[in-house]
Amino acid sequence: MTARVMATMRSGAILATGLAVFCCGCPGTSWATSWALERAMAEADSFLAQTAVLSIPDSLVLATDVTDPLLAFFVGLLDQELYGAITDTHMTRAVEQSRRKSRIPYEVILEVRRGPGLRHKSGWLKIRFTEPLKAPVPYSILGYHPGSVVSSQDVTFEEWQADKVFVPNPYDEGPDTFELTNLTLWGVIEGEILIDIDGWVDAFLGGKLDDTHIVALALFHFGGEQLAMSMGFSNEGRGRSGALDIKTDKIHFPSSNALKAIGRYLRGRVVRRLARRGIAAWTAPDEKS
Repeated sequence: MTARVMATMRSGAILATGLAVFCCGCPGTSWATSWALERAMAEADSFLAQTAVLSIPDSLVLATDVTDPLLAFFVGLLDQELYGAITDTHMTRAVEQSRRKSRIPYEVILEVRRGPGLRHKSGWLKIRFTEPLKAPVPYSILGYHPGSVVSSQDVTFEEWQADKVFVPNPYDEGPDTFELTNLTLWGVIEGEILIDIDGWVDAFLGGKLDDTHIVALALFHFGGEQLAMSMGFSNEGRGRSGALDIKTDKIHFPSSNALKAIGRYLRGRVVRRLARRGIAAWTAPDEKS
């Protein structure tokens, strides 16, 4: 990419931030957000278009201490700092090589493409399903799969990485901060992911589980575990997050105070980063066009 193109993108990012400040409080359907979203997607597409489908070696690199073979494959790609596209052929090979079943419904994933970003430790990720997705939540809580994952056919994320992050502890007990290492954070730029919780489960657990509009995903080490976390908002705008221990392949439920604080912090970090682009990370369902 030429220096002139990079300078143009930087100027666009600065202008988008200015518009976000000027239009503070505008809903996600404002002209300013639409303009900023178009610029972000143009940047994403330009970088993702430079990547190619990854070759399939005789033996794929699967991360150790990760139970699910597809998660082990994805984490292995991150550890190798590889960019490119993987297809259902890659995913089938990972499952076959591991000789373990995956909870992830990879049969409906057409392609996952990852590319670098304009800045250091930034990037882009795009997931394309064979069609708009509606599948059972792959992990159980209290012995029951509590609902469905609903997604648009394409979902594009912006990616940020950090070697170490200290999350303030808002609670009276515990350390002053929670230390996260090897953090990769993804914020939804375009597309939608909804965790649709069955009504009786929602009622039975008294709000501990809600329908959640996902705005961010994360992978990091904390407290001797490597965790995958999803973060979002309920229909009423309440923050929600959930964490998976990828070694034991089990959901942390109910979440500890530490995990709640981490989810709140990382979700806020994504919301602020997207706001600098002039993009509203989430708007209430009745505010969407």
